[in-house]
Amino acid sequence: ARVIEQNVEQARRFARRVAEIPHVVLSAPVSLNIVCFRVAPAAMTPEQQDALNKELLLRIQETGLAIPSGSRIAGRYVLRVACSNHRSVWADFEMLAEGIEHLVPAITV
Repeated sequence: ARVIEQNVEQARRFARRVAEIPHVVLSAPVSLNIVCFRVAPAAMTPEQQDALNKELLLRIQETGLAIPSGSRIAGRYVLRVACSNHRSVWADFEMLAEGIEHLVPAITV
């Protein structure tokens, strides 16, 4: 039970942190251990945003930062982070958030 509570708190904290990144929006409420978000610059069409998020997912995975998955919510492509590893610590999630902050400007240019 303690580990499950830890994962849920990590998800909630990660959601707050990732929502601070410019152009990042949460795509669903964080009720348990899953965080769904997308990068949605206002200057891009929803289709361009979908392509951007697919590219972001690939770059995150290629760098080895984390292994999030992709999904669709309301027809839009989102990144999905499942907080379910009992060995995860906050530094892991902070590193992922920092990686996203560095990757987004590189692929929105």
